Amino acid sequence: MRRLGMPSILQPPLQGALTFLACVEELIPAGESFSQILNRCTIQTTVKGEAEITVNGRPMTHHPGNLLAVATGVEFYEISTKPWHLRYIMLEGPWCEPLITALHANGGAMMLDRPPQPWLNALGTVVDSGITGDTGSTWRVAAALASLLGGLSANTPGDGDLLAEIGRLVDGAPERPWNITALARSLRIAPRTLQQRFRNLTGDGPAHWVLQRRMEHATHMLQRGMAVKDTAEHLGFANQFHFSRAYKRCRGVPPSTMTSR
Repeated sequence: MRRLGMPSILQPPLQGALTFLACVEELIPAGESFSQILNRCTIQTTVKGEAEITVNGRPMTHHPGNLLAVATGVEFYEISTKPWHLRYIMLEGPWCEPLITALHANGGAMMLDRPPQPWLNALGTVVDSGITGDTGSTWRVAAALASLLGGLSANTPGDGDLLAEIGRLVDGAPERPWNITALARSLRIAPRTLQQRFRNLTGDGPAHWVLQRRMEHATHMLQRGMAVKDTAEHLGFANQFHFSRAYKRCRGVPPSTMTSR
């Protein structure tokens, strides 16, 4: 079993940040092997089963719950010692460069037996969105990638987590509009600094990103059966007409198409 998806990287915020992104979920029978020199940075996790990995002659064991990041240009060999269920992404582009540099300084790879759960969650978000082909998930994918790549790369500990921090703020209170002043105050940085760091990461300002995040919450509410009027009130909009315009502008369809009520 192999499922493959390739999220769009031709529009902001991923445009210019990545030149390639593939998301894969595989179930590999025991005893199968794979060997090559990797031409793309790869980040993977084992869901179930086990495999023996060798990176530039260095042996590792891939077991459930761990996280492996491998740089480009390394000799990579793997053999599944048990039926192996894994999920991974392959990517290249400017966002990968700090991580690739850090990985090469570490022998070409980084194996984490107990990675932080947010990193595993971020990888899951990217893989799920890529495989399902959710056209409205580009900003969520960007935030997850920024968090994951920033966490793995010792060279970018601050900006790599910025989108994840903003995401946590919005998710914790999606009814707030979260303008630049409110975000900067919560993050304890100057508004101008936040604006610049955000643009360096995404090529855009925070306002659109925040609105997209709030509309993701709206979609979940509508799909669970909440009425458009109630969703608008829950998310702090002045009225359902204002909410409907914002939703259609972000998602391309009116909110009424997401619920039967």
